[in-house]
Amino acid sequence: MSKTTELRQLCAGLLMSVHPRVFHRLAPSREEFPYIVFSLDRVNLDDPALDVHDLCVDIWDESLSCACVEQLGDRIEAL
Repeated sequence: MSKTTELRQLCAGLLMSVHPRVFHRLAPSREEFPYIVFSLDRVNLDDPALDVHDLCVDIWDESLSCACVEQLGDRIEAL
């Protein structure tokens, strides 16, 4: 297994400790809200000795209130 795959699985596991519906890059259509979508991209810093990745986490919800999204975001930040 590649280092990037291992890192992606680690990130997914940590995010799933906050919420059960976590997807890499794209959620299935008609997925129940709320859910979390994350991406992990390698950042090129012109230094081959560095292995740097950028983690982007999006929280999706249909509610008119942002309370659930804020609570999930706070829990993710606390990781």
